[in-house]
Amino acid sequence: MKSIKILFFTLALGAAAMSCSGDKKKGIDYNKFKTEVKLTAEQEKSFNEITAKYQQLQEQNFQAAKAQGGNMDRVALGIKNEELRAQQSIEMATVLDAPQMEKFNKFIDEIPEKDRDMTMHC
Repeated sequence: MKSIKILFFTLALGAAAMSCSGDKKKGIDYNKFKTEVKLTAEQEKSFNEITAKYQQLQEQNFQAAKAQGGNMDRVALGIKNEELRAQQSIEMATVLDAPQMEKFNKFIDEIPEKDRDMTMHC
């Protein structure tokens, strides 16, 4: 019986370690959006710069929240990330035309809230 418990514990520990290892996709996959709309070379360059900028800012927010120690205030982090997404949308409106912007907003709105977090971590 004891060996079964040890085996079960070892398997559970291994599964937990495997789920946290390797490169994890962080945040929203904007490539899916880019396949749905036709962006000019200049639009794509600006689009990539904006999305990279805000992914980095959200990562910085996450690291700052994590560095506080103890329990991370996920509600406050979520609020900060929503503010960043609003700012990102304002910048994106300077790059995308109206129909593209409408598709962009729809794309973002269709992503479940838990998956919108650009700083998904194990």
